[in-house]
Amino acid sequence: MRLLSTLDWREFFESVSQIDPILARDPAGVYSLMDFPTRDRYRHVIEKIAKRTKAPELDIARHAVALAGQPPSSASDVHRSEHVGYYLIDRGRAQLEELSTTA
Repeated sequence: MRLLSTLDWREFFESVSQIDPILARDPAGVYSLMDFPTRDRYRHVIEKIAKRTKAPELDIARHAVALAGQPPSSASDVHRSEHVGYYLIDRGRAQLEELSTTA
């Protein structure tokens, strides 16, 4: 029990997560620099989208990275749309959800 209480569960969780390595390919290079609560929020958004669209979580993460790697659709979104967060918690979420339901 003492050993369990000394483990850093956040670090352990992220080390076994299959989502984190995908999101770490964020074209903007921002995801890996974010704090744990923010990365965790992104993972929870992926879970919610997966439940709603019936798409696998790994596919949703891959779609977010792929979308972030595409040229921006408008000049006003040029920098934000290069980050996976734009598709998870910002204006690009509808696009990610649509892609996830059709893929």
